[in-house]
Amino acid sequence: MKHCVPLLAYLLIAFIVPTSTFAANAPETPEVLQQRLNKSCTAGNATDCAQLGEIYQEQKNYHQAIKLFQQACDKKDGLGCKNLGNAYREGTGVERDVDKAYALYQHACEDLNYYPGCINVGWMHATGTGVEKNAVKAAEFYRLACDNNAPLGCNNLGHLYEYGNGVTANYPEAVKLYEKSCAGGDPTGCTNLGNYHRNEGDYATALKLYQQVCAGEKRYADACYSLGHFYESGDGVKQDFVKSFELWTRSCEGGNGAGCINQGWAYTQGRGVEQDHKKALELYQKACDDLYIPHGCSNLGQAYKEGRGTAQDYTQMLTRYQQACDLLAYSCFGLAWSYSEGEGVPHDPVKAASLMELACYDGNMLACANLSYYYSKGKGVEQDYDIAVKLAQWACDHNNRLGCNNLACQYEEGKGVEKDIAKAIELFDKACKLGFEKSCNDHKRLLSRDAKKT
Repeated sequence: MKHCVPLLAYLLIAFIVPTSTFAANAPETPEVLQQRLNKSCTAGNATDCAQLGEIYQEQKNYHQAIKLFQQACDKKDGLGCKNLGNAYREGTGVERDVDKAYALYQHACEDLNYYPGCINVGWMHATGTGVEKNAVKAAEFYRLACDNNAPLGCNNLGHLYEYGNGVTANYPEAVKLYEKSCAGGDPTGCTNLGNYHRNEGDYATALKLYQQVCAGEKRYADACYSLGHFYESGDGVKQDFVKSFELWTRSCEGGNGAGCINQGWAYTQGRGVEQDHKKALELYQKACDDLYIPHGCSNLGQAYKEGRGTAQDYTQMLTRYQQACDLLAYSCFGLAWSYSEGEGVPHDPVKAASLMELACYDGNMLACANLSYYYSKGKGVEQDYDIAVKLAQWACDHNNRLGCNNLACQYEEGKGVEKDIAKAIELFDKACKLGFEKSCNDHKRLLSRDAKKT
């Protein structure tokens, strides 16, 4: 089988089911509101003290914000306790203390019946922050919040049902919960409901939901990100790269790391905006260093590798690839490719195969396609055509063009499968239509050979 050259390209990141985990308490901040809350807080209204603290927090006056959150919590106000918990969880204005954060969330939820606090208790169980990771416990707290009209709890519970974490996977139940969350005014629920309709091919409903949330008062960043994909692809709307860039910019400004990555990708490609590699680099760095998005680190490593927007620097490339891999196994492919090709590190096919396996089994189909080549050649692993075929088939089933190409090669040569030229032609054609030029040539070659036989 000829060496099928793997691709390491700038792909639109498929973070299509983002789930925010903390309720967004973002009140209006005009002077009149601040004055009114201050007067009410002074008069003893604990909830208004907590809301006033949020305003000070937005103004980065963390000392005053913490003082007001503590004052409200001491008066048994659930919002004050939850906000104080957020501060300890994030280390904002106080020394970071996740144990204290958990205790405050639990106090708000179980002692004060403040159900948004239950959502945060659930989140800590879901992520293993401050407590042992326990998706079953997370589901219990999300359900408690949802049943008591805290819509973000319904969204987060829906997410568990969608992926079968802590509960039996049940997509119809997840959709119902997203609907309940959206009806309750939670933008994450509306966004995930939009994702459902998009996946079902109901672009009109998905667009309506995304537009509603993106254009709303809070301009929810995840919805703007998803809406940007519609304008990029032209699904359900007139294709408009300028509009997709604007939406990704809005998304990035709202803290959506994938939006920053796609905004950087647009600058890299000059798509909807004038090409600017330095701006792309800055956006990838923001996604990686500030928002901890592994794909941002991968793209940043790629920029250092190619010297785009910066001097070529293999040391930085490896640092960023390692960052990506540490954040998410899916993103270990860049590091794997470095070991595969000996770029910045000694050539090490065993290490490369090990990293590709990590990425592959976390869902990276490009890694699976490359790993199939490794197994077919016995490169870094013991040669095994059966595994090579399974990996290539898995990648191809997910429309990875290299996977389809490699699977076609297996059918052409009868390695790991019974030789089947018709099947090889079919798979080369699929890979070609997915944009793999080598497969187009192989498709023509096999068709020409068959024509000569007849």
